[in-house]
Amino acid sequence: MEVTIKQDILHLMKSREEFLAEINKANNVQFDKLTVGAAILQSDGRILLLKRRPDEKHFPNVFEMPGGKVEETDLTIGQAIAREVLEESNLTVTAVLEPLSPFTYTTVSGAGITRNVVQLSYIVQVEATEFRVNPEEHTEGVWADNEMVDKLDITNDMKDLIVEALAMEL
Repeated sequence: MEVTIKQDILHLMKSREEFLAEINKANNVQFDKLTVGAAILQSDGRILLLKRRPDEKHFPNVFEMPGGKVEETDLTIGQAIAREVLEESNLTVTAVLEPLSPFTYTTVSGAGITRNVVQLSYIVQVEATEFRVNPEEHTEGVWADNEMVDKLDITNDMKDLIVEALAMEL
C-alpha cells in the first residue's frame, strides 16, 4: 500500500475524523480506522511491551506497545493515547514527547469486511514505572531492551517502531 502520511506532533490535537479526512484527501487509499501506539521508555534503554491475549482475533500472544483504536468518543488523538495507556497499563501519560513513524495495515473481519488502518505512535512520558496489565486486554507486560525485543514474538511493523523508539535520544 503506497501511502503518504507526514507524522506530526500537531496531529495530537486533531479528532479522529479530522485526521482521517486529511489523509484520505491526500491518498488514493481510503482509511477508515485510526489506531495509536505509545512508546514508554525507561532511562536504562528499556521499553514497555504488553502481550496480547491468546483469544485475540488478530496477532494473538504477540507483544506490542500500549495503544489501540481511536474511538469516536475521543476528542483528540492525544486523548486517545492517554486513555489507551491508562486502560492497558494503569499508567498516566504526563507528556507526549516525539512522534514515531506511522504505519498502515489492512484487516479483514469475519464477515469479510476489509478495513484500511493507519497507526500513529509517539514516545510518551508517564507518571511512574510500576504498571499493572489489564487482564481483559493483555496477559503480561515486560520492560524490554533491544536484546529482549529480538527474542519476543512481535510483528515486523511493531518491531521496526520499537527499534526506532529505543534508538531515539531524549
